[in-house]
Amino acid sequence: MPFCPTCRVEYRQEFTECVDCGEVLVEILEPLPAFDITADTEPVLLCEIFDDIEVSMLMEVLQKEGIPAMMKSSGAGQYLSVYMGFSKYGKEIYVPPHLVAEAREIMVGMIGSSALLHKPSDFDDFEADGDIDIKSLKKQIKTFFICGTIVVIVGIFYLISLLEK
Repeated sequence: MPFCPTCRVEYRQEFTECVDCGEVLVEILEPLPAFDITADTEPVLLCEIFDDIEVSMLMEVLQKEGIPAMMKSSGAGQYLSVYMGFSKYGKEIYVPPHLVAEAREIMVGMIGSSALLHKPSDFDDFEADGDIDIKSLKKQIKTFFICGTIVVIVGIFYLISLLEK
């Protein structure tokens, strides 16, 4: 089966070039280079992202661009993700120091300024003139209702189990 050497997508035999990028298909893909992010220096924090989909997209694009990156859950985020299915703490993305500028350019091109380049604080929800950031407020309200819904559902199942005894 032929493959696109750029996109790394597999095609049926009748195809000769990639429909996405126009690259001529090859029969055997060369393996991706193994990245050792800690080989020469400590990785640098690129950003912190609170949307798991954006994290996955950025990690994939960075890897395709040849920038080794690693992801780490912020705070107790990893435990909350396992327990609740999501985390409000976000994920930190680390890259090698010599590739930070290139990675930041890719990140801003993809997801704009929604990624934090610093640790969030309790006061990040307020803009300079004292107005509430509506997008952040909506996200907090959504998180509150999701958590509340989960608590109510668990409570209902607990009451049902008590009534059946």
